[in-house]
Amino acid sequence: MPPYGFPLVNPGVLADLAVHVAELVCDCLESDSVLGRPKDCFPVHGTPPDDCCDFLATWFPQLRPTRSFPNDLNADTASVRCGDVTMAADMTVSLMRPCYPALKDNPFNPFPPSAETAQAAQDLLIDARVMWCCLVAAAADGSIFPVSAGGPDLDCSDVWFGPMIPEGPRGGCAGWSITLSFHVGPCC
Repeated sequence: MPPYGFPLVNPGVLADLAVHVAELVCDCLESDSVLGRPKDCFPVHGTPPDDCCDFLATWFPQLRPTRSFPNDLNADTASVRCGDVTMAADMTVSLMRPCYPALKDNPFNPFPPSAETAQAAQDLLIDARVMWCCLVAAAADGSIFPVSAGGPDLDCSDVWFGPMIPEGPRGGCAGWSITLSFHVGPCC
């Protein structure tokens, strides 16, 4: 018996979820984005690297207690017993592309041509739409969850969507991030 007194149900669920969502979104970008599949698709611990690579990363900015998902467990619920608390996992999906025109080393004309900037912006907006539609469709049919996390037996009520947030541009890179909240459930 583990030292905490109960058998832990599926300790690998968060890792499986991070890998699964990264691959899911990268597959969608491969088929529907004009920029194609990112070079790298992976989970990271903490915020992704701040470099100019073509990547999609999944990471958890927080794991939090909840009694009624997606809400946080508020301070006024001090009378709630431990058995009434489950886990919500907030996962951020971050995409960075090395496609955004950077400033030039020319003091008289440092800005990239507006046509290049406009094209990069359009390509990134397509990425945003592909990411959003991919995640919503997968939540609707249950495929957003790996089998180890409940697979298609879970549905949209177990996922909460945050807004798409633009990232950058910085150093020739730009992209998007979206945070999703997953109802992971109890530990035992």
